[in-house]
Amino acid sequence: MHNAATHENYKRYFHDLFYEDGSWQPFAAAVSRITKVCKDRNVPMVAVLFPIFTFPIDRNYPFIDIHAKISQLFLEKGVPLLDLLESYHGLSPERLQVWPGKDSHPGEVAHRIAAERLYLWLVK
Repeated sequence: MHNAATHENYKRYFHDLFYEDGSWQPFAAAVSRITKVCKDRNVPMVAVLFPIFTFPIDRNYPFIDIHAKISQLFLEKGVPLLDLLESYHGLSPERLQVWPGKDSHPGEVAHRIAAERLYLWLVK
C-alpha cells in the first residue's frame, strides 16, 4: 500500500509541475524568454526532452501527456524538439538510471543513447 501511494504521489507531483499554473506558467515564460534571446541574437535553438526513468517506457508510461504538452509549447515557439521517449521504449528503467533505486536521472547508458539519437537528428 505504501509503494502504491508513493508511486501515485510521484506521478501527481510531475503532473502538477506541468499542469498547475504556478509551475507551468514560469516554465512556459522561461521558454519564451530563452527563445526570444536566441532569435534576437540569431542563435539557433533546439530542445531535447528526456523521459522520467522511474517507470517503464512503454504504452503505460504515465507522463506521455506531459511530453505532448511540452512538445506543443516548443512547436508554438518554432523551436525544433527531439523527444527521446521512443528512443528508450522497452528498455529497463534501472539500466537507464544513474543510480538505480536512488537517483533516476539519466545514467551512462541513457546518455549514450541520447547522444547517438541527437547526433543523427542534428545531421538530418
